[in-house]
Amino acid sequence: MNSRLRREGYTYSTENSYCDWVKRYVEFHGIKSRSDMRGNAPYKAEQFLIYLAVNQNVSPYTQNQALNALFNCYSKVLESPFSESEGEPFSQETENSCRSNNSGIT
Repeated sequence: MNSRLRREGYTYSTENSYCDWVKRYVEFHGIKSRSDMRGNAPYKAEQFLIYLAVNQNVSPYTQNQALNALFNCYSKVLESPFSESEGEPFSQETENSCRSNNSGIT
């Protein structure tokens, strides 16, 4: 992934950040192979982002950075579609449930 990002002109810090997010995602799901990564990608990404929002209390900006890293990994490195509709991997229902789960956090 590093070499792919470097070829596309990403900064060193973005490259490291994206690789770190993908590593966290892989560890979170216990993924062992590329085929494991491809299976049910939108659902896995959704669960990871919900975990970040609810359990790790990360900001929306940070969640977006993690999503961009995963999207980049799936679309450019694995060359596997991330979702049916490229721009919107998650349902509106899930977005609403994330907001309601975060509303009680102070």
